[in-house]
Amino acid sequence: MSSLRKLPKTSLMILLLVTLVSRGYGDDKDSGRTGTSTLEKPASQSKSTPSPYKVLRPTAVYSQPREDSRKIATIKPGTKVQVVDDQGDWLKIRSKHGRPPGFIKKDSVKLRKKMPESALPRKVDGRDKMPTGGKDGGERPQVRITSPPDGTRITQDKSIILVTGKVSMKQTRTPNVDILFVLDVSASTARYAGVDFGDSDLSSSSAPRRWGGGQIRVYGRGFGMGDPGMMDMENSILAAEVAATRRLLSQLNPGSTRVGLITFGERAQVLQPLTNEFERVRESLNEVLETGPYGGTHMVGGIRLGIRELSGLGRSPRRRGAIKVTFLLTDGFPTLPIGGARKATPEDTNLAINAARIAKKAGIKIHVFALGEEALSYPRAAVGIAKQSGGIFTPVVRPADILTVLESVSVVGVEYVEVFNKTTGKRASQLRLASDGFFSSALPVVEGLNRIQVLARGSGGAIGKDSISVFYQSGERRSLDLEVFLEKEKSLKLEVERLGRSSEEIQREIEGNRRESLRQPYESPPAHEENFEP
Repeated sequence: MSSLRKLPKTSLMILLLVTLVSRGYGDDKDSGRTGTSTLEKPASQSKSTPSPYKVLRPTAVYSQPREDSRKIATIKPGTKVQVVDDQGDWLKIRSKHGRPPGFIKKDSVKLRKKMPESALPRKVDGRDKMPTGGKDGGERPQVRITSPPDGTRITQDKSIILVTGKVSMKQTRTPNVDILFVLDVSASTARYAGVDFGDSDLSSSSAPRRWGGGQIRVYGRGFGMGDPGMMDMENSILAAEVAATRRLLSQLNPGSTRVGLITFGERAQVLQPLTNEFERVRESLNEVLETGPYGGTHMVGGIRLGIRELSGLGRSPRRRGAIKVTFLLTDGFPTLPIGGARKATPEDTNLAINAARIAKKAGIKIHVFALGEEALSYPRAAVGIAKQSGGIFTPVVRPADILTVLESVSVVGVEYVEVFNKTTGKRASQLRLASDGFFSSALPVVEGLNRIQVLARGSGGAIGKDSISVFYQSGERRSLDLEVFLEKEKSLKLEVERLGRSSEEIQREIEGNRRESLRQPYESPPAHEENFEP
């Protein structure tokens, strides 16, 4: 994550800055007003840290939390709203201008990732005063600006500088993070991912079309034996898994983050032990596409291998004090070893969930990404693995969306970061917070002294900070690091645009599907053997 959050409970009711829109219920982003508004805080509202929400589409405001009640206003898309209560599928909003409260549907708003104004320092008696965070505060994140050093004098052609650093919630002896990607390569990952990647390099492979040999194939919810013939791997679920892993690799910091790769299909295998040399992982990802999908789903084998590698009992050297996580991507459910890849059995699911319990005892969280309708039809394994290991379950209906979803999960417990210039009041124009807690940003500066501050908000609402001062002077020198960062951000943005949907739309869909999956009874797929293709 990354990143994705549930709407708040009543005890976490929120107060957002708004300006005028129709009938005074929100802030019209096109109204031409600047600055912020001061609102009266409802007496019933708790003192929790505000979480920023805004309206996604033209939204009706009703007098009561039901659609057959009187319609009292319409709010434009992009409007920020003041939410004062949460009533099932409805949110109660309050007007700044004294009009009666109204109700809007919960699915008409989204959580904004931007650091809310309330999380920024405010002037009290001429001095900056930091907010205390959430209701219970929680542990303050550690924030460390690594570049530029405090007191640096910068002379360059652009009045934008690159600010980088590290955030973390753990009071560990080292900033080390170990991430294992565990990818499903079973036969069903040959299915269409939902988007044509076209001529992009997201899923490039030396063998974009391949196949050969009999294998277990999946038809709907059944399994079959047969020769699949030639197929296009460029737009497959497996290609989406590989592309998302490559994308996240480009954001992680090899200085203190190790990455490894495990695949599971007919069997589980370690393709690359944990390493700081990310190019080795990229080469192994090429091998995944060249080999292609094959066989059943030996999910428990992949989890067990992950435990061995992260614990230092396999091919990966052990590291003490490192944060240990597994990113498990799957488009189905376990069919091995008990089912023999020919049928899905409750025993295989139970084995996978029990392995997740062992992972938790070893200090390993497993974040599970369930890709496509097959995985979401029977989510017991995916939900159970994430829950028992202390990880996050993320349902992705259209598998291609994993490109933007995978990077949204933070393994260091920090929700988001804000970088701003206290001298000018301007925020970073580009900012990237990676899963391992490293951040990079492009921050506008002015001639002379610039006081720069970085704020990080933890999952408990507490705020951590770090500050530096730099002296900027215009000159002819170019900043290569800045240009590389801006070019990379442009490339990452284009990759998401190929999906045809914004990250906000995808995240909103995921939150709804997560709630739905968690409400489902934890049934397993049919335990009988399916018909085989002749």
